Amino acid sequence: MAGRTAAGERRRVYRSGRWCEGCWSLSTWVNPYMTDRIEGGCLCGAVRFAVTGEPLNVAWCHCESCRRHSGAPVSVFLAVRRGEFEVSKGEITRYNSSPARWRGFCSRCGSTLTCEGNANSPEVHLHIGSIDNAARFVPTRHIFPEERLPWLHLTDGSGTAN
Repeated sequence: MAGRTAAGERRRVYRSGRWCEGCWSLSTWVNPYMTDRIEGGCLCGAVRFAVTGEPLNVAWCHCESCRRHSGAPVSVFLAVRRGEFEVSKGEITRYNSSPARWRGFCSRCGSTLTCEGNANSPEVHLHIGSIDNAARFVPTRHIFPEERLPWLHLTDGSGTAN
């Protein structure tokens, strides 16, 4: 079937602030129609969004607030410019989880979608699980590592455990 590759095949991924042609990927699925436009949405399809620009960064977040919002031991975010992000279908419901921090989700299915500062904040952070073809975005840094769960051990792609 077109688009399927063996695990470990080289393909186009976003790494360290740039698109990397021929970088190693562990994904077993490659979308042959992949473009530079980033799209995503919630589980039920009620909310869809798009980003027209390049990501600012991709990061692991270990803070307790992100763990509670996502229900996972760590979150991965794709940071994008607010002016390049648009909701194309539905509406993101926001919860003010802490001063100047808003958590976005779908009010219908509960999918975790965004983490944002105030309305004038220059960035929107998208949860990697809400992004179509998320395997092309490789985390390159850790934020709030001091809050990492002690039993969670990750590698950064270079074989170094964090």
